[in-house]
Amino acid sequence: MRLCKKVCVLIIFSITLWGCGSGGGTGPDNSGNDNGNNNDPEPVEYDLSVLKSPSDGGTVNPSSGTFEDNTEVTVEATANEGFSFREWTGDVSSENNPVTVTITGDTELTANFDDLRSVYTVQLFAISTEDTVNLRFGQSSRGSDGFDDEVDQEAPPPPPEGALSAYFEIDDLDLYKDFRNNIDRQAEWTLQYQVASGGDLKLDWEIVNDSKIEGDLVLTDESGSFEVDMRNETTHTVSESTSGSLLINYNLQ
Repeated sequence: MRLCKKVCVLIIFSITLWGCGSGGGTGPDNSGNDNGNNNDPEPVEYDLSVLKSPSDGGTVNPSSGTFEDNTEVTVEATANEGFSFREWTGDVSSENNPVTVTITGDTELTANFDDLRSVYTVQLFAISTEDTVNLRFGQSSRGSDGFDDEVDQEAPPPPPEGALSAYFEIDDLDLYKDFRNNIDRQAEWTLQYQVASGGDLKLDWEIVNDSKIEGDLVLTDESGSFEVDMRNETTHTVSESTSGSLLINYNLQ
């Protein structure tokens, strides 16, 4: 009977040791991990992508990255020479720079820059016999493809036939001054003219401010019968034509 008691005690003791040392319990295993209560999910991460428009307008920092959910990230844009930062667009719209973004999903931003290189004024004189019409055109931060009170000027009603007339035609307007937006990479002016009786049309011009003119400025006609580089030449004469249209084209490469 005493021997049976000893055997039972040994069996119970062995079962207790096996339960404590096996990996099936709720306590820490031999590696030190709490394998019964490790239910923490993996952190959620999202991608940030930062673009530039135009691509040569500047730099952004950071330009990309992967961040955990609800992380606040500060993004800054730095404009290159000849450009200025305008605004952020994409998943966040803001004029602040730098801008702070809370990442709650895959996020894309675009840093938009203004191209300031196309800022110039051309003084143009249309001359026939003893008459002269003074015109101005170019590109300005205050200009657009339409009429702008700050920089544009309407021409008076056209004179009678046989008198000198010259103006820029845009839509249904006749302008003595016509300035386009400085971020336009291409611009075209249509110059309508009528010469004085017995005279030719002589055009003289001067680029008053060419510190930020980087493109080609070409005078031509509707048929392309001639081309004058207005940045290198200062005058052109149209002969044997009482009236017509000339084109001035600007193209920023």
